[in-house]
Amino acid sequence: TLQILSSSEGNILEDESAINTMNQGKQVADQIKSEQVIAEATELEIDTVRQGYRPVAYASQVLFFCIDQLANIEPVYQYSLSWFINLFILSIQQSERSAELAERLHVLDTHFTFSLYRNICRSLLEKDKLMFSFLLTVSIMQGRNEIDAAEWYFFLTGGVALSDIPPPNPCADWFSEKQWNELVRLANMPCYLGLVDEFKTYHVEWKGIYDSPTGHMLPFPGSFATATPFRRLLGIRVLRPDLVVVAAQQFVVVTMSESFVKPPPFDLALCYGDSSVQSPLVFILSPGSDPISSVLKFADATKQKIDTISLGQGQGPIAERMISLAMETGSWVVLQNCHLAPSWMPTLERITEGIKVRKGDLLYMLGGQLFWKDTIYILITLGLLQGWLKGTSFICWGGAH
Repeated sequence: TLQILSSSEGNILEDESAINTMNQGKQVADQIKSEQVIAEATELEIDTVRQGYRPVAYASQVLFFCIDQLANIEPVYQYSLSWFINLFILSIQQSERSAELAERLHVLDTHFTFSLYRNICRSLLEKDKLMFSFLLTVSIMQGRNEIDAAEWYFFLTGGVALSDIPPPNPCADWFSEKQWNELVRLANMPCYLGLVDEFKTYHVEWKGIYDSPTGHMLPFPGSFATATPFRRLLGIRVLRPDLVVVAAQQFVVVTMSESFVKPPPFDLALCYGDSSVQSPLVFILSPGSDPISSVLKFADATKQKIDTISLGQGQGPIAERMISLAMETGSWVVLQNCHLAPSWMPTLERITEGIKVRKGDLLYMLGGQLFWKDTIYILITLGLLQGWLKGTSFICWGGAH
């Protein structure tokens, strides 16, 4: 347009070519302006929808930092962010759809929470599964501001000793001084104000809880009969510390559901379904356990070619060639006795990291589910896991199975 204006001779209003070009330019400008308005409206609509999903994003953040704390229990309990994200994407794909946003968020949050519980439980020792259920429940409630920080601190520590001398113990014949001091500290919390007086008034009912083998199931007397499930735990901690574990289990059942205190049994087929080239399976073996027979049977049932190699001196290059071949043919590779080849573990980590980059185009969508052409299964001992785990994200314990 500028070129026509500058090169036009005479009266531009008499130049038909220039007029047509100017009109076309105006039409293009109007079209661009119209498309810009549509783009801004679309951007606003997308942002509105995105804001609607913030609650489930926040809930997922709470869950991730919950499982991040598990490493404080056992260094082996570590899970990568990429594994967590992949699991969340699976929940998006597998959970029930709904046109109502509120219902969709509820379904997605429920599905992902239980999926995370199920997957994490596979990697935990039996002794830690209830602890995880409890920690998961508490973390979710803390994320909703349903548990006060001071109450949580009291549950963990029994509270801080008071500088004032506590009142006399009215039930010294059956209630120890240590427990009485804890009860007095609990009575200083807003949720248990008046407990000292009510303990004296309802000492018969409190003694019934103290003596009963199922004291954690009995209702609290007086004004504390309506205490929330977690605040009941605080009372049980003081009155019946021997019942805290079963009370915590009951707390999980009441707050979440019974499903969260019934860990799923080990299922190799289910593990396989949740695995991918980005999430290989790692079997952490306890003495005397060897899941190789189960792996071989599963490979036979799925008509999958499988190669095994026992690592040791000089076996690293052979294993690397086997993995390279598996990447081309789609077969499986089982590496056993990894603890005998610690110097080769960095090479293995490099190989698995490389697969993520080079084989990203091997993703297929079949029947609505994701399948990867080359999934590598690795058997590794506990001694090497911590140094190598950053290259993995999925763990199955072989100990109890």
